[in-house]
Amino acid sequence: TDWNKVSTITAMMSGPQMQIDIADIQASFAIIDYDEKINDAVTEDEIIITETGTYNLDNAFIDITVNSISDSVHIYAQQYWVDADNFKTPHPGIHLNPDRYWKISGNIPNDFDATAKLLFNGQMNLSGGYLDNALMTNSDDSLLLFYRASPTTEWVIYSDYELNNWGSTTDKRGAFELSKLKAGEYVFGMMDASIPDAPLNTVLDCPDFLEIKITETNNLKIFPNPANTNISIQLDNPENNITIKIINSSGDTVKIIPVQYKTQSASVKELPAGTYQLYVENSHFERIASQMLIIIH
Repeated sequence: TDWNKVSTITAMMSGPQMQIDIADIQASFAIIDYDEKINDAVTEDEIIITETGTYNLDNAFIDITVNSISDSVHIYAQQYWVDADNFKTPHPGIHLNPDRYWKISGNIPNDFDATAKLLFNGQMNLSGGYLDNALMTNSDDSLLLFYRASPTTEWVIYSDYELNNWGSTTDKRGAFELSKLKAGEYVFGMMDASIPDAPLNTVLDCPDFLEIKITETNNLKIFPNPANTNISIQLDNPENNITIKIINSSGDTVKIIPVQYKTQSASVKELPAGTYQLYVENSHFERIASQMLIIIH
């Protein structure tokens, strides 16, 4: 009731997807990385609105105008600087922005009387450009705004917006003007049948929970697991200049192992009993494999 942060949960991912139970926490909504400790390509703004007026959320790249308000409203706006999940069903000739999308969270009641503005800029210059140039392969009037309530639902054309091209359909600048702002996710789309369609949504089926794409390319085996004093680590195709990191449940690197062979041995007897995550990284610090490791003594 006083906009307090109720609880913080630290979780070590045990694989490409994991269920985190927050059923016993009395919270209005949950935010991942609220304290901004992860390099997750997200910029955000948090505001508590108590009166009418225009609010420019510079980090989230969204402007909100409140026309009337009867009680305070809490808004957490995020701009994700990555591509959104593609459609779950085919929509030939329609392409989603490969560079950014938005997520709006908070206690936003249905009768919240507020409009919003999302600017687009497909120009290739340093004055606000390069935001949507990869998307905008056609004229401005081929743009669409899509919405979904959560990642488990399909993208649909948002019903409450107008496209303002600022008097030109060819300069690749303008705004989507939303007549109603509601919680959920938003992304720009472009109609262009001349461009090949991207693959459909390949995110793992994980209804009602966080969904994470699989990016690992190298099979990893650890034995024995659970381990006592020593482990053997096997990679299918070890690259040159790769390392193995063992991470504890607090996220700290507790051991680094240079990889020299397809099967590598290492001692873990100095590590306390517990659950760890073992990461394999290449010379570009990219994760190419991971697996949970349990140590017992």
